[in-house]
Amino acid sequence: MLRKKGLANCKIKILVLFLITAFAIKIELVPSQTKRYVPVGEPLMLMCKVTGCESPSFTWRTQLDNPLGGKVNTRGPESNLTFSSVGVENEESYICTGYCGNSKLQKHVPVRVYSFSSDPVIETSKPLVAGQKATLTCKIPKVYPSDFLEVTITKDGKIRKGQIDTSPIISTPSVSYEFTPQPEDDGKEISCEAYFDLEELQPELKTRRTTEKLNVHFAPTNTVISSSSSTVIEGDALTLTCTTESNPPARVVWQKQLPNGEFQQIAEYQNITIPEATYNDSGIYKCEVKNDIGTDAKETKVTIQASAVNVELLPSETQVLAELGKPLVLTCKVTECESPTFSWKAQLDKPLGGKENVQGFESNLTFSSVNKQNENSYTCMVTCDGRQKHKTVSVMVYSFSSDPVIEINSPLLTEQKATLTCRISDVYPLEFLEVKLLKDGAIIKEEFFHDKNLPEVVYEFIPKSEDAGKKVTCEAYFNGPQDTPKKRSTTRELSVHFAPNGTNLLVFPYNTLKEGESAIISCSTHSFPAAKYILRKKSKAEVQVIDHQNGTYKIDKVDINDEGTYECEASNDVGTEKRNTTVLVQVPPRNTTVSIYPSNEVTEGETVTITCKTYSKPPPKITFKKVEPGSGRITCFENGTFILYEVTQNDTGKYEIEVINDIGNETELIDIHVLGKHNNLFSFSILLIDYIASSFIVATLGIVSSAIYIGYKVWQRKLSGTYNLVDPSTAAK
Repeated sequence: MLRKKGLANCKIKILVLFLITAFAIKIELVPSQTKRYVPVGEPLMLMCKVTGCESPSFTWRTQLDNPLGGKVNTRGPESNLTFSSVGVENEESYICTGYCGNSKLQKHVPVRVYSFSSDPVIETSKPLVAGQKATLTCKIPKVYPSDFLEVTITKDGKIRKGQIDTSPIISTPSVSYEFTPQPEDDGKEISCEAYFDLEELQPELKTRRTTEKLNVHFAPTNTVISSSSSTVIEGDALTLTCTTESNPPARVVWQKQLPNGEFQQIAEYQNITIPEATYNDSGIYKCEVKNDIGTDAKETKVTIQASAVNVELLPSETQVLAELGKPLVLTCKVTECESPTFSWKAQLDKPLGGKENVQGFESNLTFSSVNKQNENSYTCMVTCDGRQKHKTVSVMVYSFSSDPVIEINSPLLTEQKATLTCRISDVYPLEFLEVKLLKDGAIIKEEFFHDKNLPEVVYEFIPKSEDAGKKVTCEAYFNGPQDTPKKRSTTRELSVHFAPNGTNLLVFPYNTLKEGESAIISCSTHSFPAAKYILRKKSKAEVQVIDHQNGTYKIDKVDINDEGTYECEASNDVGTEKRNTTVLVQVPPRNTTVSIYPSNEVTEGETVTITCKTYSKPPPKITFKKVEPGSGRITCFENGTFILYEVTQNDTGKYEIEVINDIGNETELIDIHVLGKHNNLFSFSILLIDYIASSFIVATLGIVSSAIYIGYKVWQRKLSGTYNLVDPSTAAK
């Protein structure tokens, strides 16, 4: 039994299987028909119900033992097999087996699906061109099974049936139709009808139809030229119209034959109008029409007849230039007419906007201040003896009276986006305006103003420090008629704010200075706005800020205190940059000291070490010489130490130590006295006697020998300036 279950768009078809046996147990099948088609994509539920058994059990399978593809749900005496979305793969015979004790009953039901859900689609192999063979294809998407499908194509009442190939899956069958389109086929209808001959399908669902109009491209044909008047007298208006049939629409080009027989293009409109025809407008006119498919052309001869009455409009040009806001007078004069009457008319029946004034054989139309609404064509109509003659003049209003104005949205900062705008005011009409932006003579932007309301050019850029001082020029060109002004320009210099860069901290004359010299420490940088400077002198102990004049610090006399590291800090409102330099001060030797070891009085054979210490920049050269004629200099080692090995009495004398560098020198004198060995023994004996007398020890020869040894040691200590006696109590022991 087929039911609607809950949701409006969800049709669930329920097939109930029942098994009949010779016993009281049975399976019901509702409905009883064994063939049922289900649309692809719709849900389906198969219901199997056992009666006459308290606790039946169920199994489901397909006849070919394929996967079920659905969900089984058993509850009491019922078992349901549910498919959420039926597909071709679900076309099977499904078998439900019911068990009750030792009894086993089963039935099967076949499931069939179909798909016929989309209207036909009509396609052509290429754009249809008259006279060229084309193929039209009708496709029917998502069809299954294709055996039930019939397709017919109808054109001009003729029916063509197509052969459909059988497919085991959902497919898109198609039928093709070859024909050669003609111009008269353009706009005709062609239909594709798909009929799905499935018996169970409702009649209104068995047929789907698509109808489209043919779009046939063909060259221009049936071209015709028509004239607004068969007789044209000089001064009358003349309009020629060219019509044709084509697809796509044709481009119309009007040409006039020159005296040499060649044709010259004069317009590209369907209609050409000559407001006041003259004899020179006579001649042969040709209308040429063309599109992508082909070309057609027609010619006509125009004859302009002369008129005795002469009408003249001043200014005499067919187009008069009038500057916005300035006065303008149009004058209409007539000759060869005794009693003329005048009237003025604006094209499209707009108000004249000016004041009429007739004086005898002329009429003036005066505009005290021309505005944009006065841009129009004005016709002076003269009536003389019942005959009319007219002249028309076109007034073009323009304005180009102000130089461009260059504006910058904010101060220019390096590496920050900026906007430069060039505005041109009081320009009309805008389609004549062309604006160029140039930087140092090179074009950086060019713009035309055909459809813009604001006559301005906006240029976004990121300034760089090298842009400072460069000139930006805005040139405005007014490409209007010949007598209008052509060019206006404005130039502005770029003021780019940028942080200090390329900062230099220099010392004059050199970074290495001599004590007492004059020096200049100068800091300079490249920045805008101008940088402010801070000079500092750094040392381990402190940082000292130095007074200066715009980054320059003068030292009249350099001394050692001026030595050190100097720092320059250059800063403005954009940023800061620092630079360091080192100043070295050279001074002559000073505070020189000399030490002699072991003493300046030594015995022959001993070694004497003389050490010289001084303060000097740069490091000095130290020389050592004996002060007596003919003595040579002895250069010291780098550490300022001199060594005299195994001195003799000849080494006794005065010695000069000279400390010298590029700045100056300092000299020290020392005395060295070398004693002979006998002098040493005599001195030793005296010391021994003094020691014996002072100690009151006169003992054995061994005691005397000890005293002699002790005395000798005392003597040696005395020579070096220090000595150390042995404790008597210790010696006695």
